[in-house]
Amino acid sequence: MTEYNLALIPGDGVGPEVVAEGKKNIRIYINFIP
Repeated sequence: MTEYNLALIPGDGVGPEVVAEGKKNIRIYINFIP
């Protein structure tokens, strides 16, 4: 999930699609944390 965390850093220069996917995947990842 590291690449998604980096994608969420402001000013990273990634496209909005990448940021949206990152948020979605991080949300899914957090749901699996006990």
